[in-house]
Amino acid sequence: INVGGVTIKASFEAPYMFDLARSYKIPLYLLDVNEPWPGEREYDFVKPDGYIGRDNAFMGVTMARLLRQLLPDGGTFAFVMSWGSTYMLRVRQGFLQEMARDYGQDDRA
Repeated sequence: INVGGVTIKASFEAPYMFDLARSYKIPLYLLDVNEPWPGEREYDFVKPDGYIGRDNAFMGVTMARLLRQLLPDGGTFAFVMSWGSTYMLRVRQGFLQEMARDYGQDDRA
């Protein structure tokens, strides 16, 4: 097989696709997934050659920064998400880490 590479929209229900690409020594790139955080189980079966997509944790950081701008005096807000989504768990973690930061200013929402 003469294939330069394969891009896969991550579907962790079908790991055989990853294994098949690896058996032919085809470079593997995950689409719409950022590099996993250490210890994430769903990636334990393969180490891709690269990732193409957004940084989900940074999306959460950006959401927190925008919230600070919208509520400079603080306030109450809700973060509604799907708990079963790894993508949303990364967004949530980035959001919470950014909200916990203390910039030495009294502008935390």
